[in-house]
Amino acid sequence: MKKTYKGFTLIELLVVIAIIGVLIALLAPAIAKTREQSHMAACINNVRQLGLAMSMYADDHNSAVPDVPGTANYVENSENIYKCPRDTRTGVGIAKPSYTAWQYTPATLLPAGISIPSETVVYLESDQAGLKDESEITKDDVAYRHGDRTVLIFADGHTMSYSSSQLAMLLGMIYEDIPLE
Repeated sequence: MKKTYKGFTLIELLVVIAIIGVLIALLAPAIAKTREQSHMAACINNVRQLGLAMSMYADDHNSAVPDVPGTANYVENSENIYKCPRDTRTGVGIAKPSYTAWQYTPATLLPAGISIPSETVVYLESDQAGLKDESEITKDDVAYRHGDRTVLIFADGHTMSYSSSQLAMLLGMIYEDIPLE
């Protein structure tokens, strides 16, 4: 009488392991993309919170728009709000935020000071935030931490992510592609 084995052969186990490896290889890019999208969503939420704080500050200060650290009294759990999840610099927080006011931010949120609120950038991502005065922030200081995208908030309160070319068109900047080597 012949013995029957209960179990898997080595070949069967290797085939199953190979199939699992292929599935992991197929899913890894999707998982990475999902992680990047969650980082961008967190960043957009941070900027939205700063925009609400800016509006509250403006209500209390005759419509004056503060630089990003000036909103600290209007934001709860503020250290996390001032840091983009993709910002790898050390010491990022209220004193050195991931975001800054754009150099052409209107001094006030009064309707007379803003011709098109939906196209007027107030805050954006920058590696120079907290290091340069807001009037010195230029197109070269914009941080594109989410691939080729940066997060902005506008005077009307909406937030969006823009690519470098979209931002150049919005702000009327001269945008030159970096030549490929």
